Amino acid sequence: MSNISEAKLREIIRYYDSHTEYETITAFGIKEDTFRRYLCKAKHLELELPARILVLDIETTPILLYAWTIHKPHPNHYDVFQDWHLLSWSAKWLLDEKIMSDVLSPEEAKAHNDARICESMWSLLDDADIIIAHNANRFDVGKMNTRFMLNGMKPPTPYRIIDTLTSVRSVGGFTSNKLDYLGKLVKGEGKLENPRGLWKDCFWGDPEALKHMEEYNKEDVFLLEDIYLFIRPWIKNHPNVGVYMFADEPRCAICGSSSLYEEGVKTTNVGMYRTWRCNDCGGLSKERRTSIPLKNRKVLLSSIT
Repeated sequence: MSNISEAKLREIIRYYDSHTEYETITAFGIKEDTFRRYLCKAKHLELELPARILVLDIETTPILLYAWTIHKPHPNHYDVFQDWHLLSWSAKWLLDEKIMSDVLSPEEAKAHNDARICESMWSLLDDADIIIAHNANRFDVGKMNTRFMLNGMKPPTPYRIIDTLTSVRSVGGFTSNKLDYLGKLVKGEGKLENPRGLWKDCFWGDPEALKHMEEYNKEDVFLLEDIYLFIRPWIKNHPNVGVYMFADEPRCAICGSSSLYEEGVKTTNVGMYRTWRCNDCGGLSKERRTSIPLKNRKVLLSSIT
């Protein structure tokens, strides 16, 4: 491993916190395998590396179908003339001001060629530890994977998924779980208005429509970040960001903050655990070891179901 001072290593890691791996490699003039070794060394030195959480949204084209009547309720794959593909994407690292995006050029839209923007989207996913999207499980992730496969790309490195739509459904009873409605409740404003026929115009490569679509996509990401932060302390099974930090003190499992205070206990059928409230995000975390002494655990029984 090449020699590098801890100060220089920290500088690289801080830069990487708000940039992609490619941008970091380019900025510091290092090779990809060298950068990967630096990441390993940073973890070995127990530098606090926060989880890289990517907030994202994608837009896809409609499917162009043959039809013999407007009343046919269930077209099948024999009727497909031009299948859907990726139209645009937008993303930002959580709490970072920089917004990233990509959209098809008019020529790419007319040729139905999304290979270039799939590659730029793939590179961000490959850098991410966790991704956040509204309806990620049933739309965004599957759609991205499909286009990656059809463009001959390999799977990105593994990441965890926070689906804000699934999360808000599981803990709330809102009149609507759509991002637009939630935005109006939380922020007082919803999604960016889009003109009638926008997706159709983008499909045929209209430059102004494509430009508007990219702005529409960006606004969705800003709105999504606000909705995520609003529901974050309520999300069930939130990925534990503390595991990425190699910290030497307790950290909030939800946001990674060290500003905690003891709140109470959580009991299960086999244990009792101290809980901690986060001053920053408001979420609750629990200790992994039970507070019940060993001698008491030995005689503890559980019911048979």
